[in-house]
Amino acid sequence: MREGWVFLKVSASIHIAVPVSAVRRVLHREDQDYAAYASTAADLSRELGSKPDPELPGVLVLLENGACWYVGNVLLGESVQPLRYESVPSDLFDRTPGWCRGILWGRRGRFFVVAPEILGGNR
Repeated sequence: MREGWVFLKVSASIHIAVPVSAVRRVLHREDQDYAAYASTAADLSRELGSKPDPELPGVLVLLENGACWYVGNVLLGESVQPLRYESVPSDLFDRTPGWCRGILWGRRGRFFVVAPEILGGNR
């Protein structure tokens, strides 16, 4: 996979990768319009069955498809290079259709490659 990635820390145990082309904007708490989106954002830690990490700052990720996700943090892409991609079966994570397309392995561990159209959020 040659596309660039946005790396998101959902919780202490779940890190995901979203194609750059799928992300419209990342909002931090100090951004003026954060509150307008926060009430409708899907909390990905809950949706993926993980405990949120209260020590993470918490950001909103606005997607091109209109979804809004609440995640713990955004990671810097340069710090995870080089990456190796491995595809996974679509039913691996007990959801149909599957939310995970593959796994990127890098210096900072694994990142689940997300199918943005599958996970929650206001649309």
